[in-house]
Amino acid sequence: MSEENKAIAIRTIEALDRNSGPVMDLYARDAQTFMQGDPPFDMATYKRFSGEFFGAFPDLVHNVDEVTAEGDRVVLQITVTGTHKGTFEGIAATGTSIRYPSMVTYRIRDGKIASTRAVFDTLVLLRQLGAERLPQ
Repeated sequence: MSEENKAIAIRTIEALDRNSGPVMDLYARDAQTFMQGDPPFDMATYKRFSGEFFGAFPDLVHNVDEVTAEGDRVVLQITVTGTHKGTFEGIAATGTSIRYPSMVTYRIRDGKIASTRAVFDTLVLLRQLGAERLPQ
């Protein structure tokens, strides 16, 4: 089961990059996403968030560095790369190449993603974009 779940997780993150957002067929209908400690949100909100993020970084790639699986959970250690070509957190496009660490945990149920928990180093990202202070 762990190898199957690893393959589902990798297929999901690769599809996210290819499609500039989540591919709904890979997720359970009631899937939830948790980002940076915010309250969970549904797939429609996740799709909108991803669209905004990929709008700012259209060539964004989640480079999988390490995969760990146990039971119904798969953890991906990722290095995210891309180019800042649109407004992000009020910062106009800079053309800057970005690179920051991220971790994504997927919970898999019946061959689909039931939940996504993602954390990434926002401070590293904002510093690369020249932010002098954090957005409110």
